[in-house]
Parts: sequence; C-alpha cells; structure tokens
Amino acid sequence: MIGSILLCCLCVCFYLLLLVRRWRYERLTSKIPTIPGDLPFIRHAHLLIGDSENLQKFIEDNSNKANKLGGIIKVWIGRRQHFLVTDPDVALTLMNACLNKAYFYEFASSWIGQGIFTAKADTWKAHRKLLNPTFSQHVLVGYLQVFNSRARGLVISLAAEAGRGEFDSFPYLAGYTLETICNTVMGLPEDTSSSIIDQQFVSAADTMLNLLINRVQRVWYHWEWVYGWSGMKREEDRAAKVLKTASYDVLQKRKASKFNSPKDEIKNVGSRQQSFLDLLLEYNSSGLLSDQQVLEEVNTMIVAGYDTVATALHFCLILLGSYPAVQEEVYEE
Repeated sequence: MIGSILLCCLCVCFYLLLLVRRWRYERLTSKIPTIPGDLPFIRHAHLLIGDSENLQKFIEDNSNKANKLGGIIKVWIGRRQHFLVTDPDVALTLMNACLNKAYFYEFASSWIGQGIFTAKADTWKAHRKLLNPTFSQHVLVGYLQVFNSRARGLVISLAAEAGRGEFDSFPYLAGYTLETICNTVMGLPEDTSSSIIDQQFVSAADTMLNLLINRVQRVWYHWEWVYGWSGMKREEDRAAKVLKTASYDVLQKRKASKFNSPKDEIKNVGSRQQSFLDLLLEYNSSGLLSDQQVLEEVNTMIVAGYDTVATALHFCLILLGSYPAVQEEVYEE
C-alpha cells in the first residue's frame, strides 16, 4: 500500500516537473508569434497533412507571415515547438547555438545512419573537424575537369529530347549529379560510376526521399512503433537495401582502386588533393573512423549532393525556359 502511494507521488512529481519545464520553455519563446490554426492536443499538425504541394504551400504561406513578423514564427506539432525562420541573422544565431538535430532527423537513419547530417552534436563536431579539408575551394577547383566532362555528357543526353515537346528533365539531372558525386567526392574514375549508379539506385533514392517527407507530414508515423507496422516502413526497408548496397559497392571499388594504384601516384597525392572518400579511408586505416562510420558518411554525402543539386538545376532550367530573353542572354554568354 505504502509502495503504491509512493509510486503515485513520484509519478505526480515527475509530471509536475515536466509541466514546469514546459512552462519555462514556453515563457522563453512567448514573444515569438504563433501561426494561426492551433487546435487542442494536435496543435498545428493537421496543417501538414496532404501531398508535397500542400507542404510547399504551408512553407510558402508561413514564410511570408514570418517575413512580416520579424523573420521567425512558431509552429506547434503536438507538444513540440518548431520555428520557421526567414531572417538570415536569426538563422545564423540559431545554427551556431543549436547543434543537436530535431528528432525527425532520425527518420533518415535507416539510410544514412549517424553521418554528419543526422549525428548528435558531439559526433558532428568531431567528424566535421576531420572532414573540413575536403570542403575547401582548392579541392573544388580541382574538379573543374570532371564538372565540364559531365556537363557535356548531360547536354548530349538532353539533346535527344530537343524538338519533341515537353519532357521531365529531372531523371537526366539526377543521373548526372549522382555520377558527378562518384567522380569527385568518391574519387571513382568516370568509366566505373555508371555501373554503380543505375536507374534502380535513382528510383530507390527518389522513393526514400518521398517516404521521408510523407512521414514528416503524417504525425502519427512519428512514433516508431506505429511506423514499424506500416506499409511505408516495408517500402523504406526495400529502398534502403538498394541504396546501402550501392554505397557499399562505391566504397569497395574505391578501396580496390587505391590498392591497385601505383605507389608513386599515391605518394604524389597530398591531403589537400584527396577526395572525401580517400580522406575517410585514411582515417579508417588509422583507427579514427570505423568501417560503419565511413559507410554512413558515404551515404550522407550521396544524399547531400544528389537531391539538392539535381533540384537546383531542375528549377534553373524551368526558370530559363520560362524567361526566353534571359535564356538567350545565357546562351550568348
């Protein structure tokens, strides 16, 4: 009897502690405007439900509101606060102060594990410090030949569609960006990347990214035990298997390439000239990164370079096609 009463008291105290912490947190953010449409319990979660166009409209509408209200606006998803930021100075302050990721970054862990995109702050700091040499301007300029070569190949591919009416350029751009990643970040020769990055990989990557967005929009799938029973989870597992197999093949091919390279060639490559994957393998051989950590960073770089660059190029082409006068100026230049 006394044990039951004590347990109840502990539960009540714990609940009160959570309420106090939440009250203090809400007081700190009380001056930040909240978007309209707040409902009991679920708060703004219902506004996310829908397709990707609905999500885009949600972001656009509330970004415009944020611009009018000081560059930051508050969104509640259940009991969690999120902030939509449009002011660059506010964004800089937040990014320097808040290094730990939101919980929904974990949704991508089945694909990219704990790479620098999803890692906790301590891991992120350590890995980012190790990888900084590969993000320099010097390294980027060294890849201009690859960029030009792949760009010429992209133009040849797109030329086949000329004069045939409307078509979707994204599959061409996706293949281009993935092969470029293999030739630069992963350090693979141009004649080997196409054997790894095939249409099956592109399709699996597209599926995975769509599933991640769909899960974010459907709040009931934020609970791992609910999502684990869904058809989306089974589809995610199939796509993740394809993607992990491809990244593992990239890793093995680069290992074999380095092993078979002439010693003089290896000796002449300084740390500033190394590809991202070469540096990872160097850290792996010295014990700074495990095999699993190397694979997770490979997956992260593929994700970071694939959809972002392909989407930016896609929008660039759409805008050029929408403004023929500008397109002509670009052509003349």
